[in-house]
Amino acid sequence: MSKKKPRSGKKPGLSTTRPPTAKLVDALEEADSLAQRGQPDKAIGVLESTDRRYPNRPEVLTRLMNAYRDVRNSVGYMSVAERLSKLVPNDPDLTLALAGAYAVNLLPALALRTFRRFLNRWPEHPHGDEAHESAAGIESFLRA
Repeated sequence: MSKKKPRSGKKPGLSTTRPPTAKLVDALEEADSLAQRGQPDKAIGVLESTDRRYPNRPEVLTRLMNAYRDVRNSVGYMSVAERLSKLVPNDPDLTLALAGAYAVNLLPALALRTFRRFLNRWPEHPHGDEAHESAAGIESFLRA
């Protein structure tokens, strides 16, 4: 009798290895074209629709996060950064971006926790000094 493989604990749909469909590629190209033509709001509309149709796709969420940054929608940026960091947990730049998003959105405890996580996991990162300074400033703020 063969042994059953243990379940990985992953939720369905969170795989980042699925190849994109032709429709997904077309939607991403449309969003990229709109963004390049200086129409970030239209690009966001395409990307939000694409995210509903193809949820949890890093290639969609990365573009959506960048589009929110371009229009200075800090809440949208933070929301997408949170989702993306769950899909791609070992990306130091994304973790740092999430920490910054928490800080910008006036969530200092979450920002501090995320900066600390970044510093613990990637102590030699080129932006480590900046993260240390940000964390120290938030700690001072929280103590006061």
